[in-house]
Amino acid sequence: KHGHGTYTWADGDVYVGEYKDGNPWEGIEYSASGKVQGTYSNGEPCRGCEPTARQLALVREIDPSLITAALPPCPSSGYFDNCFGTAAYEDGDKYVGEYKDDKRHGHGTYIFGPGEFEGDKYVGEWKDDKPWEGIEYSASGKVQETYSNGEPCTGCEPTARQLALVREIDPSHIVGSDQWCASNPYSAACKETVTGSESNLRLSGTGTGFVVNPDYVVTADHVLEGCTEVAIVHAHQKTATQTVARDRSNDLGLLRLDKTFLHTAKLRGGRSIRLGERVSNYGYPLFGDISTSATITEGNINNLSGLGNDSTVMQFDAPTQPGNSGGPVLDSSGNVVGVAIYILSKEYADATGHIAQNVNFAVKSTIVENFLQSNNVPFERAGPTEKFDLPDLAEKAETFTVLVECWE
Repeated sequence: KHGHGTYTWADGDVYVGEYKDGNPWEGIEYSASGKVQGTYSNGEPCRGCEPTARQLALVREIDPSLITAALPPCPSSGYFDNCFGTAAYEDGDKYVGEYKDDKRHGHGTYIFGPGEFEGDKYVGEWKDDKPWEGIEYSASGKVQETYSNGEPCTGCEPTARQLALVREIDPSHIVGSDQWCASNPYSAACKETVTGSESNLRLSGTGTGFVVNPDYVVTADHVLEGCTEVAIVHAHQKTATQTVARDRSNDLGLLRLDKTFLHTAKLRGGRSIRLGERVSNYGYPLFGDISTSATITEGNINNLSGLGNDSTVMQFDAPTQPGNSGGPVLDSSGNVVGVAIYILSKEYADATGHIAQNVNFAVKSTIVENFLQSNNVPFERAGPTEKFDLPDLAEKAETFTVLVECWE
């Protein structure tokens, strides 16, 4: 047992949280009636301890049915403090979530009633009765606004932090959930055959891409192989695309978007990438089999050439899986230095007798530049300046990296 999990005893007690090497690591143990029995932190049990914010967040992610058990229910009337409750307002609006000092404070969902914004929903954190960190959706599920530190932003792409909060609080916004698939049957996470008005299309595979221009996405050419239609998914929203260029020799593909994107990636400018430089790989490996959210891994540039001394590609060792193809390989400043295209896999081991470990290859950004210029697509460069920690790199990459769906 390792990672997120739930353990239920014969008497009805339950542990919800993280496991490590077979042991409870970070989480909460509840009685059959929902009462907190104890907590685990870094593998150490504590009977009678109050759950931490981290432990409560884990419970929300893994078993939303225990959210109300994490905080006591609010009274039917009177003063609301450190409780979980529901409020219905005279104008038809409704709030479900946490309270402190008789104010909306903590995790909560606000649903708009009759009127211009009927059905709109804000999901996220509240602070002193105000939306603080989260996302406002339209009734159809489209992102309307985001909030960061209490400041609204119309048309902004959600950050990784905001998306994580939505996943914790409202499972209907989790890609791949039953509720989400009911509104998004074309998504790869739902693994269904979709019937169109003129043809039957079936999802045949997924890859990764990145927005290089408000109207264009770069991906790997082999991700587009055999596709009748291609779509991208970002921030829980699906966007149709048109394949406008393919370069089979360099394994690059170009998609034109049906809508304009706010955030775009920048290609590495200035000093060329160096041997041994730290890089990160961001994308959607093994999508739907392991997770429906993006993954980030870290490694180094191992060689400035590929197989057969191919100077158009470089070798890196940030762990890479099927589904990462077409995704950005980033330097420490979050600039794209390459496009992930292939790994040395079982076929290589069978052919040579050598088992390769984390031997991955990416098309260099200079080749991507030539590809974009030949197709008259503007792009931006940026030099390696500020160095980001991995969590900050993940947040930056989240704004311009997309899931690519291939439909046949």
